[in-house]
Amino acid sequence: MQSTHDFSVRAIREKTASLPHTYTGKNCNVSLNTGDIVRTISVNGEAMLFSDMAITLCLSGEAVSETNFVGNRIIPGTLELFSPGSIFQVKKASDDASFIGISFTPFAVKEIFQGNTPWELLTHKRDLRVHLPEPKAILFRHMTEVFIRLLQESGEESESSIKMAGSLLAYAKECFQDAETGNNAEISRAGLLCRRFLGLLGEAKGQHHDISWFADNLCVSNHYLSVAVKNSSGCTVKELIDKSVIAEMKIRLTSSDKSVAQIAEELSFASSSLMCKFFKSHIGQSPMQYRKNILRNSI
Repeated sequence: MQSTHDFSVRAIREKTASLPHTYTGKNCNVSLNTGDIVRTISVNGEAMLFSDMAITLCLSGEAVSETNFVGNRIIPGTLELFSPGSIFQVKKASDDASFIGISFTPFAVKEIFQGNTPWELLTHKRDLRVHLPEPKAILFRHMTEVFIRLLQESGEESESSIKMAGSLLAYAKECFQDAETGNNAEISRAGLLCRRFLGLLGEAKGQHHDISWFADNLCVSNHYLSVAVKNSSGCTVKELIDKSVIAEMKIRLTSSDKSVAQIAEELSFASSSLMCKFFKSHIGQSPMQYRKNILRNSI
């Protein structure tokens, strides 16, 4: 069964292959025109799973999205870095929304940095977001245009392409590093705890449903975690845990042939009936109905 939620280099390549100003390769994909893809995702409203590192820059228009269940407003100049394993949803996007989209497989990132990936790009614990002033956004776009031309002329394995990829990622690293340096002093203990909770939530992959498990692993009380997360994200711990579990269920239902019973066991439900009840209470249909509807719409 083909996954309808994959957001890997391969999946993006299949969707952008016919777009102008785009390079589609084995280990990287670069496009100056991913607005159509973003709008398609927003119409479907489905969770997308990043299996590779990706960088996006909003060029025009606006979008409302969720990354790992935290809402964001995307405006021109918003630069985002997504880690492998991140769950991404577009809630809505304007008709004029336009984005640069760049994605690299883990192999490509290691090749570019010869195994010494900068810490700012090691996002297995979190994702990064910063708003670039216009001169920096213009420079990022120009560097991307040069990168696409080099890829089209020489291929992704050429020395010139690898060096340009390194320069582009190094520039992105500087942008995120500047934002991190400026923001760290303003982040409260509660905000840092919320970040750690969201990272742990991503690692849990829907297999833990009890706030106590997260509080114990973060070495805080249930109450302190609840207050910190609510104040920092606007959502309760239970809401975020439930969103995580539902997203994992959707991904497994549409990216595998596993039975409901198998998925229930993998996600630590006591029985498949309890999982079905949980899913229906949130989505309004049974897991099998959801799977059939998604497959019907993807044909």
